[in-house]
Amino acid sequence: MALQCSIPPRIPGWRLYSISHPTQKSLFVDKNDVPHIECADGINITEGEHTDLEVGNCTENTTIVDQSINDITTTTATTNRSIEISIDPEIFRFTGYMCFWTMVLICIIITKTSITLPDPTPLVKNFGYNNICIYFDLDPARIVASMLYPLVEYFMVIYIVTNWYVGKDTFLLQGNMTFISFTIVSCIEIILIAWVRMIFVIQSSDDIKGHTLPFLGLQIALAMIAAQNTIYYNILHDSDVDWKHCKCNHSIQAYLSIFGWVYTFLLFAVTSIKIIFTAAILSGHPLMTTGSDIQVAVGTTFDYGWMILAAVIPVFLSLYAIFDQDRPKLTTSFSLNIRRNSIAKKV
Repeated sequence: MALQCSIPPRIPGWRLYSISHPTQKSLFVDKNDVPHIECADGINITEGEHTDLEVGNCTENTTIVDQSINDITTTTATTNRSIEISIDPEIFRFTGYMCFWTMVLICIIITKTSITLPDPTPLVKNFGYNNICIYFDLDPARIVASMLYPLVEYFMVIYIVTNWYVGKDTFLLQGNMTFISFTIVSCIEIILIAWVRMIFVIQSSDDIKGHTLPFLGLQIALAMIAAQNTIYYNILHDSDVDWKHCKCNHSIQAYLSIFGWVYTFLLFAVTSIKIIFTAAILSGHPLMTTGSDIQVAVGTTFDYGWMILAAVIPVFLSLYAIFDQDRPKLTTSFSLNIRRNSIAKKV
């Protein structure tokens, strides 16, 4: 058996190397650089007495000890340790929302302190009123938002991918079509979340349609995520609510299942109405007179309602999911083989 590592040059005294070999414990080198092998049965042999040994080589180069061979003893012990890491995908969603609100706050401060808004703004000219996007539309707020949004995007994409990985077995148990739908929806969510960056590339003053469409995609993506999570939660807690007979066991999980469906319905309804009104304006056929009092009142009401449903409530839902013990986590484990060589001087 060829052994790999070089013996150092001539040094007074003996040197000790630990090696990994079926029959040998330790390789010693005396003051004349003559290798000696201490075998498993305690017999010492020298070069030429063991055909598998190549002088000057060993498998592991360990501690060199300046002690006489008669003054030291060696002990080798191997410990196996298994390390398990558990991560909840909801941590990534929560972090993504925190990054979003941090971006919004910074851009609001920049807009209110450093920017003079044109009169009318592109949003007022096209939609009749300003919404939250006004804080991302003008430089330098737009530049800052374009630098901060990737944090939102990355955490949300990581959340979607890890959430798919954790939930795939649960959805697969519901049937192949359910699993395929879950997978397709997750892919669409990733694409729509990634396209939001185009809001900062296409300015509202240059192309209001190209500027608005990515935001509509974000609305669709967040609604799809909400529906996914509601379905997933109800699968995990299917015994808490008897939907067929409209009964529940009055547990927290049961009430949360009911709330999840009500919340998802409201988010889908508000999102659908916003998309319909926005699409009508962009197509040149608004459903209400743009800029009228009733149009501004309806538009701002749905904007604020959507913001609460899509960007505020999910923060608290995500926090609850993190502490939900019944919700599966992303878990990985690996083993470490720790080898310890102890050297003791005989007394």
